[in-house]
Amino acid sequence: MSNDVVQAIESLPIGRFHHLHLARQICAWACFALCQECAAYIFDALEQQWLLSADDLGYFASAFPAGCVVGSLASAALLDRFGRRPALVAGTAAAAFCGALAAASPRFEALLLLRGAQAASWAYAQAAATAWYAEFLPTAGRGPLIAAVSIGWPVGRGVAISLAAALSWRALLLSSSAALLLLSGLYALAPASPRYLLAAGRHDEARAVVKRMYRAAMSPGERSNLAELRRDHLQPPSPRASPRARRPAAPTSPPTPYELRYGKAWGDASESSRLVGPG
Repeated sequence: MSNDVVQAIESLPIGRFHHLHLARQICAWACFALCQECAAYIFDALEQQWLLSADDLGYFASAFPAGCVVGSLASAALLDRFGRRPALVAGTAAAAFCGALAAASPRFEALLLLRGAQAASWAYAQAAATAWYAEFLPTAGRGPLIAAVSIGWPVGRGVAISLAAALSWRALLLSSSAALLLLSGLYALAPASPRYLLAAGRHDEARAVVKRMYRAAMSPGERSNLAELRRDHLQPPSPRASPRARRPAAPTSPPTPYELRYGKAWGDASESSRLVGPG
């Protein structure tokens, strides 16, 4: 069963699903960039508020990369144990929470600790996002789709520069936290990684995710037409029809144009696209 799921992922042509998947990841990278890059524009405000020395500012600049080391080590140990999507949701939510607390810091020491904690959560979520995104992609065309994600970083940095010119340092940190909180909600609605589900032995859930991928690959018009084809096929015969016409429908329906396009196992997009468990 695992082979047919992997084959289905590899066989889905680059199209609507992958473009939507890429757009979501570009938005994620913009949010990650906003969180990291905003610190570069608050040094003067911090120095004026707390009369900081050059060493103090150096400690603040080091807090984020130090936290990233902790988060990266945690992701290496925990991602395969708990799954990608739980790490995405929890990591971005924790980073948003720590960032909001940092924006309200009464003392510089508290700001340092909270910025480091935010960075650890940020790095954990970003590592999970990288693995999760790639596990939906086929081998052919994977390189360009991964490279295109980097578009989001300069976008996020541009947003940080624009906000820094208009907001106080506390409001800037709070804005980056709000972006991460929205990102957490976006990932909560996203499907689990089918390759991770396979590795965890959850084959039925992996198949459900792949069916959802194939459904998303269809345009809204294609999905509507397919639903009409299904209704027409399952509609009971008229009572006035002859006994031959009132025979029960065959247990298997004829292939639709979409099944011919995507294959019998994955072309049936009439199933409800449900979210599956963590993964």
